[in-house]
Amino acid sequence: MQFDLWANVEFRVTKEKREQKDFVKLRVIDQNNNEVNYRMRKSLQMKKLMDAYSERVGIDRNSLKFYVEHKKIENYDTPATLLLDDDDVIDVLFAIYISG
Repeated sequence: MQFDLWANVEFRVTKEKREQKDFVKLRVIDQNNNEVNYRMRKSLQMKKLMDAYSERVGIDRNSLKFYVEHKKIENYDTPATLLLDDDDVIDVLFAIYISG
């Protein structure tokens, strides 16, 4: 029985590359230029990132608005549907509600 060692190495390399393509690194920057970096699956809903960011900065999720290239990000959006690539920027704005 003969084994091809290179085939095994190639399989591992292509699996790692495939896994890398499944993920995206995103930069979340608020209006004060504070930056938080996230790595997430391209198929994961953006709601997870927005909730994680909200918890990290200690601001109610309903007070934050997330945008990519001036388009508002919805909970159901994913990095894949938004066509996001590594190091793309997500802008965060603090919503101010004034009762009158």
